[in-house]
Amino acid sequence: MKPRISAWRGVSLIMRGALAFYTVTGIIYSEGALAITHFSFAAEWLQASHPKRV
Repeated sequence: MKPRISAWRGVSLIMRGALAFYTVTGIIYSEGALAITHFSFAAEWLQASHPKRV
């Protein structure tokens, strides 16, 4: 059986930590941006579907 060659073999621990940090924060940011976009579309849809009372 051949030994597995790790893609992380030449990457320092600091770089691994930085990559993990930016990956996690990027996922959180993108989900937050997606949620903001979703709620803004939902708010526009609700305003359009319910006429304003005067």
